[in-house]
Amino acid sequence: MIFILCIFLTVYQATQGTAFWVYVSEICNSDAVMGICLFTLMFMLTVQAMTATFVMKTNLGIHGMFYVLAAVNISGFFLFGALMKETQGLTPQ
Repeated sequence: MIFILCIFLTVYQATQGTAFWVYVSEICNSDAVMGICLFTLMFMLTVQAMTATFVMKTNLGIHGMFYVLAAVNISGFFLFGALMKETQGLTPQ
């Protein structure tokens, strides 16, 4: 189980885990926008923490919960790849 968790964290940090914050800081130079992004992140982490125990007690179990999280991250990877635009060479607006 620890091995699966390490793989999940490694893949998440190598893909969309850090890419989102780099992208937001390049396109949004407003503290208000960064605050909204941070609030959304913390809210979703709270929801995830509050529902994790419930999901582990269902038929999915612990392994199923990580499969669901992996599916969400994989779909997020493709979503970011499709929707994020290149910012290299753009001037600040």
